Amino acid sequence: MPSYLVFALVSGALYGIGGPLINSSIRCGLDARSLCFLCGTGFFLIGIGVDIFIPAQRSMPFFALTIAHLLGLAVGIVMGLAFATSILAFADPKSLFSIVTLAISSAPLVSLFLGALLYAEGRHFDLRLLFLGALLLVAGVYLISLSKITR
Repeated sequence: MPSYLVFALVSGALYGIGGPLINSSIRCGLDARSLCFLCGTGFFLIGIGVDIFIPAQRSMPFFALTIAHLLGLAVGIVMGLAFATSILAFADPKSLFSIVTLAISSAPLVSLFLGALLYAEGRHFDLRLLFLGALLLVAGVYLISLSKITR
């Protein structure tokens, strides 16, 4: 199995574990603000660990300001905002874990469409089937959200 696929599967599993951990932290009394801070601290520590233990793949000086560095910073900001809004969704007292988790799972659809547009990966797909599949996924999440029984 190619290493990129192994990393992708591990990433998916870790994201899957993250949702219940967020929800459990909130149910144990941690507020969203503190959880965002602790998650940011965890990301920072992982970044230091990666920098120390994984050899650099390119010989680009870390402090040289380049477009690549700015894009890396943008990734951190976008992913941080995504994680923070996920925490806020789980922290809402009216939210249900299963519905929030399904709604958050729309992220791959956005990435897939952006990949098709930005990197010309659309030529590898039948775009009609891609859009139909995406529509069915969104419809499924919506139907599941409607299935909530109120008592």
